[in-house]
Amino acid sequence: LREGALCAAVNDLEEELAHSGVDSVAYEVSVESLEQSLAGKDLRCHSGRVCHTRAADGLYQCLLDDTFLHVQGELTGALLGKYTGGVVGFFDNGNKSVEHCAFLGILTGKEYTGGIVGEINKLGQIKQCVNYGNINGANRTGGIVGKVNYVDDEPWVNECVNVGPVTASHFVGGIAGYISADGNEGKDWIKVARCGNYGTIIASSSDGGCVGGLVGKCDTDKIRVNNGANHGTIIGKGAFKGIGGIAGSLGDDADVLTEWDNVHVYECVNTAAVYSDKTKKCHIGGIVGYLEEGDEGSDDTNSQVNDCYNCGPIGPTSEATHGGIIGHCDYYTSLRRCINYGDTGDKGESMIGTVVDAGIVHDSNLYHLEGTGDDEGRNWSSTPFTEDKMRELSTFSGFSADTWKIGVQTHLRDNKKRAILKDCPFQNLL
Repeated sequence: LREGALCAAVNDLEEELAHSGVDSVAYEVSVESLEQSLAGKDLRCHSGRVCHTRAADGLYQCLLDDTFLHVQGELTGALLGKYTGGVVGFFDNGNKSVEHCAFLGILTGKEYTGGIVGEINKLGQIKQCVNYGNINGANRTGGIVGKVNYVDDEPWVNECVNVGPVTASHFVGGIAGYISADGNEGKDWIKVARCGNYGTIIASSSDGGCVGGLVGKCDTDKIRVNNGANHGTIIGKGAFKGIGGIAGSLGDDADVLTEWDNVHVYECVNTAAVYSDKTKKCHIGGIVGYLEEGDEGSDDTNSQVNDCYNCGPIGPTSEATHGGIIGHCDYYTSLRRCINYGDTGDKGESMIGTVVDAGIVHDSNLYHLEGTGDDEGRNWSSTPFTEDKMRELSTFSGFSADTWKIGVQTHLRDNKKRAILKDCPFQNLL
């Protein structure tokens, strides 16, 4: 980025802030390259463009090709607008994308608060962005984006990482706080792909909140979360619908028994503690807290959680039964090739905490470390294994070598050899 262009951008920013009613803002804008090791890619070889499209609270900058925008600062006090982002407050610009951006500092907002973007609308995408900052917000707050809204075409959050702590209320996620859709029958899948969270996520709720390592809540169908990892402690304070290592609650509740193509979660990992600090009823899962219904038409149309594993302790103080993989599932769920290594306490189940009355679970090839929960529950069963067997291929029947690596050295908290995923870029702590 040319020096003159950068100076002009900073001058524009100063003028914008001078008329925005912000009480006290300290900031620094610079163009830097992202450490290549973060995602195993040279991000500098890509081009990115961020455009400001409507009044918002975020710092923003139009990027030239082959650049990386690093925003460092503290935004506190009277952030008057509805949307607050470390880089962009509200992004509503056709098929453009927010790429290769980072925020480092303290961000304090209200509703729709994100470390990179407050809300992204229509078919915009967020790619290869990182939040290092401390994010504080209200409802719909995320480490990367507060709200993703599907209007015209598929939104996509891809290869993003949150490192900083996130503290907010109701719908809160390490990557995305809340995902929704405005109509659009026949839409494509909303994707949260190849993302990682390392920050502690703390959410408070008086009723029906949702908090997750990657996604807080998605209340629309066709949500796909894949190849993601959470290493940050997830804490729900109060009354919650769902608390999950990967997602709090996923899928459209259609008020009927079935919903076609509702939820797909695959190749995801949780290694951190997931719990509520209260004894009030809530559904807690190592991967998903609350999974909405699928469809009985075929196995492919069930709500699915496949090829996932959990290593973190789950729900030590929850009143409701909780699960190593899913806290609660509605009608027509598919759960296949999953492993639970994490302790679920006295009230927990190794796989699924609770299943709705008359709910159908299509299960196969489920395994749990001995002592981490019961061997079976309503319409599902899991095979226990001992610690000395978790590094052997013969222990895990039906697991594909294209998806899993068995008995390899890991960089997880206990550093033990175990079955891990082959293609999950942020599953290791190192």
